[in-house]
Amino acid sequence: MANVNTAIENNLKPITTLLVANRGEIARRIMRTAKEMGISTVAIYADGDAQAPFVTEADSAIALGGRTSAETYLDVSKVLDACKRSGADAVHPGYGFLSENADFARAISDAGISWIGPTPDVISAMGDKLSAKELMEKAEVPTLPAIEITPETDLVRAAGEIGYPVLVKASAGGGGRGMRVVENEADLKVSVDSAKREAGSSFGNDTVFLEKWLDSSRHVEIQIIGDKHGNLVHCFERECSIQRRHQKIIEEAPSPAVSPEIREAMCNAALKAALSLGYSSAGTVEFLLSGSEFYFLEVNCMWFSNNWCLPNVVRSREPPVVPKAPMAGGGGPVQCFQIKKITAINCDQTTGRGGGAKESFIGVWIGGCVNADAGNARVGIEPVTNSLDAIQGQQRE
Repeated sequence: MANVNTAIENNLKPITTLLVANRGEIARRIMRTAKEMGISTVAIYADGDAQAPFVTEADSAIALGGRTSAETYLDVSKVLDACKRSGADAVHPGYGFLSENADFARAISDAGISWIGPTPDVISAMGDKLSAKELMEKAEVPTLPAIEITPETDLVRAAGEIGYPVLVKASAGGGGRGMRVVENEADLKVSVDSAKREAGSSFGNDTVFLEKWLDSSRHVEIQIIGDKHGNLVHCFERECSIQRRHQKIIEEAPSPAVSPEIREAMCNAALKAALSLGYSSAGTVEFLLSGSEFYFLEVNCMWFSNNWCLPNVVRSREPPVVPKAPMAGGGGPVQCFQIKKITAINCDQTTGRGGGAKESFIGVWIGGCVNADAGNARVGIEPVTNSLDAIQGQQRE
């Protein structure tokens, strides 16, 4: 109960009961940490998850009633009602679902419940890629040239101004939806129209913009953590370039493509971005890396699925490569060593659809050992990583 004693000593209200507004392996990790801190946990669940490990491992659980995500984990009124009924004094949204829903975060705070995450204003600002780019430009964080497409926009002129190839991108998008790479003028209008339709159906917002497309680039992310007292640190980078349908399947830290000089510049840019927002939680600043140049992509107002690796990233056998910055709580310098994260893709070979019970299996290679999470595995079913092999050391290429 050290967390409670420390909170009392500092005149803070301790968290005693935490509701996790999520499911699967991320809910299990959050609950595991909460229990280590002496905090009771509450799960919420859809009908099909009634016997899932994250439900049975929680101290208590509340049924949302319904089977689909839209009927349960994405239903703001149901989740908010569960939060109020649970008696929880804090809510952790995990990632996905309502984790980046500013209205939900605001409703939680308005109900007098602590929201574990960025402020609603930050979530709202970063939820729109165009406004996020404008904010980063003001903060002097490198960005790619972009032009919003409106009914008055001359598409040919706009694309010519940026220079082919261009990327049509949904302003409210994510996961590759509402994105089209355009190599020439002949494909421009049909690609814009297609992206707008997909963005509208996926996000309820068909706003798209043109952005410079980099043929050869890497996706590199910087983890950040801030508090409400102005303290902010980064936890170095992750290489996230190996993707399938714009979804990351392998993440590696440190990135094999990032030199000490690029690392320092990129980490400082991430801190500059977060400081400009008044960021006060855990999050991810994403960049595109092309050669020695990098460009802001977006800020994800949450940890991703590899958040549990942070303690391993910040313990190190190597000297720090940026100015020393103590972690909150009086820890030592932020340092890192190599890890690998591999997320299994268990899908039908003909349809490509997910395989249900074995989804959300995550294996992480850390210094020669493998850690595995099976958030949704049912009794008698062993999750497997049949799509990828963990490669060590010099064999990584």
